Amino acid sequence: MSQIVAEVVTNAIKHGKSGETKIKVSCRTYAQTGLLLEIADNGPGLPELVDPASCKSVGLRLLRALAEQLSAVVEFKSGSTGLLFRLFLPPHQAAIF
Repeated sequence: MSQIVAEVVTNAIKHGKSGETKIKVSCRTYAQTGLLLEIADNGPGLPELVDPASCKSVGLRLLRALAEQLSAVVEFKSGSTGLLFRLFLPPHQAAIF
């Protein structure tokens, strides 16, 4: 989980507005005992033609592989006001955190 957070935050800093990057990290329960990790930034979002589910960039492949190891589901919501990354960790995996 820490590698996922590090990757998303690093990308937000790397691709954000120099000196103006804002990042919000939150974690809460969902579906009673699962975990929802959200990381939002105010950067430019993903490039228009990038599909996070199939993109072959090292960073997105790493995020997908790490999420798969946790049996988690990842979601990206991208727009001109930033990127929202969500990781849904199922109850059986959330118990170890």
